Amino acid sequence: MAAVAASERTFRASRTRVFVATSLIFVLYFEVFVSRYTGLPVRTLLDAVVLLVAGLITFDAFLRQHLRILHVVFLVNIVLFTSLSLLGELKPDLMSSIISSIIFSKFVVVFFLANKFTLEDLKPAMSMLAVVHVAGCMANLAFPSFFSALLPTVSYEIDTSRLMGFSLNANRSAAVSTILLLYFTFVDRRMIWALIMFALIVLSGSRSLTVTAALMWAYLFLHSGISLPKRAIAIGASFSIATILLWSYFSIDETFEVIKNTVYGDLRYIRAAMLNGGYYLANMHFPLGVGGGLYGTSMSEGSQAYIMVGIAHWASVIDMTGIYDSGIGSILGEYGWLGLGIYTAIVFIILKTAHHSDVPFRAALFLLVLVLLMNTVRTVASDFFFSFFFLYCYLLVVAQHRKIRQSRTQDYNVRRATSGIQ
Repeated sequence: MAAVAASERTFRASRTRVFVATSLIFVLYFEVFVSRYTGLPVRTLLDAVVLLVAGLITFDAFLRQHLRILHVVFLVNIVLFTSLSLLGELKPDLMSSIISSIIFSKFVVVFFLANKFTLEDLKPAMSMLAVVHVAGCMANLAFPSFFSALLPTVSYEIDTSRLMGFSLNANRSAAVSTILLLYFTFVDRRMIWALIMFALIVLSGSRSLTVTAALMWAYLFLHSGISLPKRAIAIGASFSIATILLWSYFSIDETFEVIKNTVYGDLRYIRAAMLNGGYYLANMHFPLGVGGGLYGTSMSEGSQAYIMVGIAHWASVIDMTGIYDSGIGSILGEYGWLGLGIYTAIVFIILKTAHHSDVPFRAALFLLVLVLLMNTVRTVASDFFFSFFFLYCYLLVVAQHRKIRQSRTQDYNVRRATSGIQ
């Protein structure tokens, strides 16, 4: 009877995890669409609720003297970046510094869930998400005006030719496609669906996610147990395809020219300007920046930092639509080189220790490089969507290394048993 009761509790816990995981995935997927369609501040409410829950969990763990490493990292992250902010050149007040450091802790908060779910728990959600995502992308192709009408009003022209689906953002759509591509390739083994997701990544026109998808695919394939010659051929082919896409379909050479003319000329490519501006502020006020919430974040409207780097008059800065285009630029601008170093160390600690199983050093280092690369052209530290994107990548990598360990253990046991028989 005790065994039956324990089995029933495990089953209920599993169903609960599946329900929570599925709900969370679809809330994140539809948050922007619902916010724009209804006018309700869904994103803001979600941010507030998740951060409040994370604070309560940490406070409860502190009271029970049962702090995990991630709880400590969360508290240390807030203390360190609040302190760096108060020492910044523009001297933000204490409350602004605390709030900006809490916002900056979203990546830590998301990894609280690293031990709570497995890929098996996500299986129902992945199948449903694939159907919904494809339906949204097809609807985007059939009724482009409906989707473009939900985009924010800005003072510059938005490229609506890129596939965005229900995400209402081509890069977020490509991130979902990347997650599903990796899932159907390495977990569920449905190659038709994987090819569909690859096509959706290409149609999104997202260069950063194409590179990320290629790197993740190559890493997971390298650790798939397939023979070395086949791995070499497949990885060489995948990177050849990615390179062709980047240089032809995505015209990456033109992007380099635009970046150069933004830095040294008079073009206004906001992503390059935000990264270059953060670099300038970090060097000008070495080793600190201007202070938390004053460059590249939602609290930075009208900040003097934009005047310092000469972009305060840009339309995408005035209407606050382009300032989130470089997480590294924001970190450098607000917290300087010291802040970037601390952030890098904290992310590595999270990736190395968030899961109960041992995460290899090279796996944590690989994911750290991916996080930093994405941060160059996107915000990760203060964005729940891309933080969850990397949590999923993390779970995939952990699962792949677990398979390798199990396979090696089985091989060892077989050899041992064989030698014993002999």
